[in-house]
This record gives sequence, C-alpha cells and structure tokens, in this order.
Amino acid sequence: MRSFVYFLFCSTGLLIASCSEKIPASDSSVTIKGSDTEYPLVKHLAEEFSKDHSFPITVSSGGTAEGFKALSMDECVIANASRSITEEEVAFNTNKGHSHSEIVIAIDAIAIITNPKLGIDSLSTLQLARILDGTITNWKSLGGPDVPITVYTRNEASGTNAYIRSQFCKQGFPKNSVTVKDNEEIIKKINTHLGGIGYVGSASIREKSGVPTAKVWAMNLYIEGGSAYSPFQELAVVSGEYPLVRPLYQYINDTGNKLVQKFLHFELSQKGQQLVKRYGFYPLTSNYQEQNKRNGFE
Repeated sequence: MRSFVYFLFCSTGLLIASCSEKIPASDSSVTIKGSDTEYPLVKHLAEEFSKDHSFPITVSSGGTAEGFKALSMDECVIANASRSITEEEVAFNTNKGHSHSEIVIAIDAIAIITNPKLGIDSLSTLQLARILDGTITNWKSLGGPDVPITVYTRNEASGTNAYIRSQFCKQGFPKNSVTVKDNEEIIKKINTHLGGIGYVGSASIREKSGVPTAKVWAMNLYIEGGSAYSPFQELAVVSGEYPLVRPLYQYINDTGNKLVQKFLHFELSQKGQQLVKRYGFYPLTSNYQEQNKRNGFE
C-alpha cells in the first residue's frame, strides 16, 4: 500500500478505519460507514483502489442503520447497507437537507449456520421459520440430538437482522435468543455451542482460500417440495434457487463528488466485480446492472 494513503487505526491495529469513531466527511477523501457484512468487502476494494489513486478512503462498520444515520449527519459520504433504506430513514435524511442515490455493488447469500457436530445438514424454509419464531425449541424435533435450540442474533442496527426478521419472524426472535455484536462473535458462539443456530453473510465463513470454514456448518436450504441448495453454490445463488439471497447496497448523498464517482466506477468495473467474487460474494447479475444504470451508475 502506498505510503500516502491515510489510515486510522482500531484498537486492535486493523488498518482502514476505526470501528466506532465518527469520521467527518471531506472534499479530499472518501469516508464509508455501515453494514458489517459489507465491511470486509469494501475494505478490500478500497485497498485495491488506493494502490492506483492518491486520495484516502476510510471504511468502518457498525451496522446498516448506523451507516444511514452517519450519512444523514454528514459523517460519511457513502453508507454501506445490507438492506434497502426505510421510509423513516429517507425522511430523516431529507430533513437533514439530503437526497440519496442507491447503487447495488454485489450479491450476498445469507448462510444459516449450526455447530458442525449437530448432524443435521439441511432445513426447509418452513422448519427454519419455526425455529426462528420459537415454535421448534429442540433439535430432536428435526431428527437431531436431544439438545435445546439457542438462536443467536445480531442487534437491531444490523441489516441482516432486519432481513431475517422480515422473512421468518416478524414478531421477533424467541425470548431466550442471544444477541451478539457481529458475525465473528456469532461464529465463535456456534462453534462452541452444539445447540446454537445463527445467520451470517456466507462470505464471512469462507477461508482465505475460498473454501467454507470447518468452524461452523452452513445449512443447505430448501423450499418444501424442492431441492436443497448451499449458499456456496453460485448458480443456485444467482438464479434465486437458494432462498436467502439479497443485494448489497451503497447509498450516496453527493454523487457530484468526483472522488466518490471514481470509487463507485471501480466497484462496478470488471476488476471490481472480480474482486467481489474473490472475497466470497457474488458479482452483479444483469438485472442489477440495469438497475444501477437506471439510477445513473455503470
């Protein structure tokens, strides 16, 4: 990485940005905040982009909702979002004098993860819904061991949390569910808890080589009467046959910022989309490419 690229440091020493510190926007830099799912992807994209450009890019996490708040408060110029913006968030942004543009940068398959020793390799979407709403409380009901089920969830700032609730349990998770701060903690908890189940972006459970981690098991999922698919099956993901697929967004208030334009163009370029795939996500399909064009990005 060239020496002129400016970095902030987390307490752990991780380059790119503080994971919690507020970062003021600037005409001479690009600041990005939001989705924990997108954080590692956009961090890598920023690192690659900065090899050929002299202006600094800082990337931080905190959750999709925090990204929208930061965008409205001029604490970032791009908000990473693993769900679409809500009407309330649009209104808040508008009240602050902004109007946003939306771009899709990648496709994500959400993995439903369990302990690898559980012995259940697939679930139907109906079974998953009954687990997540608290109707099924023991793995024995699904042919597994006589072990109580514990659902591990993310906090309400998480876009993945909002997506899972909207799909499976609009009334909320079971009362005994456990809320954790990020994907890494969900993986750690389930790796040591036989009865645990949770959800993460599938890229977060790939090793650097691209193969799935052995720390957790990613459930094959199926709709009743259909075939089961893994979140690691690219054709099933891009075709929608794997049932938990979503776009990953970025929201921008100042699309006239030339630095922002350059970075967005890089993300959507052939090289950028190759990097999307390298880091465990899925490149854009033609429908999302057309959607981006309609929104003024290509």
